[in-house]
This record gives sequence, C-alpha cells and structure tokens, in this order.
Amino acid sequence: MDAPQMQSLGQSVRDSFGDLPDPRGAQRRHPLLNIVTIALIAVIAGADDCTEFEQYGLARRAWLETFLDLSQGIPSHDTFSRTFSLLDPTHWQSCFVDWVRFALGGQLEPGDTIALDGKCLRGAGEQAVYLVNAWSTAQGLCLAQTQAAEKSDEITALPVLLETLSLFDLQGCTVTVDAMGTQREVARSIVAGQADYLMALKDNQLSLAEDVRWLFTQYRDAGRPDRCRFAQDARGQLRGLEHAETRATQHGREEHRQAWIIPDRAYLAPHAWPGLQAVVCLQSQRMMRGKTTLEQRFFLSSASITAQSALERIRVHWEVENKLHWVLDVLFKEDRHRARIGNGPANLGVLRQLALNLLRRAPHPPKITSLKGKRKRAAWDTSFLEQVLALL
Repeated sequence: MDAPQMQSLGQSVRDSFGDLPDPRGAQRRHPLLNIVTIALIAVIAGADDCTEFEQYGLARRAWLETFLDLSQGIPSHDTFSRTFSLLDPTHWQSCFVDWVRFALGGQLEPGDTIALDGKCLRGAGEQAVYLVNAWSTAQGLCLAQTQAAEKSDEITALPVLLETLSLFDLQGCTVTVDAMGTQREVARSIVAGQADYLMALKDNQLSLAEDVRWLFTQYRDAGRPDRCRFAQDARGQLRGLEHAETRATQHGREEHRQAWIIPDRAYLAPHAWPGLQAVVCLQSQRMMRGKTTLEQRFFLSSASITAQSALERIRVHWEVENKLHWVLDVLFKEDRHRARIGNGPANLGVLRQLALNLLRRAPHPPKITSLKGKRKRAAWDTSFLEQVLALL
C-alpha cells in the first residue's frame, strides 16, 4: 500500500479498537491500540500465543510502524498476556460484534440457520475453559461468543449469548441448539427475538421426551388400530404425517436419513413448552464395512417446519463443529492454548474468531483455496495481509 492507503488502514484500526477502555493502571508504556492490533495481525499471519505475538511484532516492526506509533517499541509477551487477561470481555465482544454487523450490512439473511454450541479449551488443564459460540451457516461466520464456567454452565451462558445475538435482526432465522440447551428460558428468548428454534430433545427434559417417544410409538403402530389412537388413511398411515428422506454414500459409508413431523401437539400442551409448533423425529441408518447402526433423535420446533427443512437444518447445525470448532483447534491450535488467567481465555478466543472471520471474508489469492493457505500467504505476503486488514 502507498502512504494514503496505510493512513486509511491506521484509521480502520482506530475505528475498530480505539474506543476500547484500557483496563491497566496509570503505568502504561504501550498504547492498548498497539497491543490489540499487533496481536490480531500476528494471529492472522500464523502466531498462536502471546510469545509469538511479541516475536511477530519484532520481525515486522518496520512495516507495523507505517500505521502504528511504535515509539515505545514492541510489547513483551507478558504485556500481551496481562492485557488480554484484564480486558473487559463485554467491551471486547462488542468490538467483535460491531465488525460482524458491519461485514453483514447490519442484518442476517432470512432463512439463515444460527447454530449454538459449546467447546472446551483443554489446554488450560484442570481449569478447562468452556466457550459457547454462535455460528451463521449461511454466512460462514462466527457471530458471537460467551464463556461458561464449566460444561454444565452452558445452560446459563446461552441466554447471555442470545442477548448478544439480539443486536442482529434474527427475524426469519432458525436457531439450532443441542440437548443441553433445550430449556424453556432459552426457547422463550429465541421466540421473543422473532426467530424460530429447532432444539434437540433428550432425557434432560424427561417427561417431555417420554411423551414425544409415545407419540412416535403411535406412528409406528399405525397399522394396528387396536394400539393406535390417531386417525389413519386407507393405507394405514397417519393422516397429515409429513415425511422426507435422503440417501448418501461417502468414503465407503452409506447413510439413509428420514424425518417425520409428528402430529397432535395437543397431547403435549400440558408441558407448556414456549412456542412449540412441531415435533420432529429423525432416524439415521448408517451402513459401513458390513455393519449397520440405527439412531433415532427427536427435536422441538417453534415453526411449522417441513420434514425436508428439518433434515437440512439438523445437518447444517453441525457446521459449527466442522467449520468453526475444528478449524479453531486444527488451524489455530485453540485446544492447546494454556491461557487460564482472568479474562484471557475468552478474550483470546474472540481474537482468534475475528482473525478467522477476516480470513474467510478475504478473497482467495491465486492457487490458494484453503484457510491454511490464506494464513500462510498472510505471513509471507504483506500485500495480501493488507487486503485482509482492509476488511476491518
């Protein structure tokens, strides 16, 4: 970039991080803007921890000085670590969400599926850290994150995450949640945000799960009038029971997935589940190396969902594992990170997600099609790195 473009980059950095409150005391050698900016650029270019942030800054100081005031030098790894442990996660998350809203033009696509799921940072040892993320399957971006004290605290972390998501227009979107998050308060929050939910149902909601299984038993016994309480058509099938299925063969595995929309919500009315409109039964049959496995799962929906839509949304929910959590663990080595002090784990998690979102939005350089390739190119090619940063 020429001088005016570097000035523009510096302004983008100030616009993104300039209003962050500095949590440190009066003795501040390095501006907070420098610390946050160098850390972000270092992560984009391949650095994985605070020691590498410092090493990157030392190696790239001449270039960094074109848009940052480095008259006090490059912060030490201890300074990076201490600052991120003290940084207010609410304000830091706000910077992240503001960028996502800017990148999306202020709104999500109608019909988007927002997958909520937690992951564990095991590198912190006995003080393992749990983060709960929101993933947009249509945009391929992480939208927000919150920290849970432990695995069971994901239940209390989800309402906090949904409050952050309320900054987006969720109308017309479907929020998918695994069984741990299938709670009345979560369902109520999603409906209040004018979105729909699709929630996995297991025995943490025991009486509701038992009644849903009973409903499906009625479907299974549809050919036996003495056992089935529902009206049947001439073929012995339940009236109004919608069905869809898919078949796929990949890597030597055959999979047959079927979904049914179960009728008679009136039977479930005593449970007073907020906004419930449909119950889904998903049956997955997998055949591999001569072995066949069969699994049944149940889901609650606040929308009058079709069986085909249920199949699609349940499948894309797992993109949060494959396209976010797996990438963070493999490409950014998140699961090995040993940060455990104060707000450090959550704040560094947001830092990695911002770097990942920027890399996903950046154009692919010639002959590079992977995120790993983009990250390496950012380390090798300053001009490409500048293109990534221009997205701030």
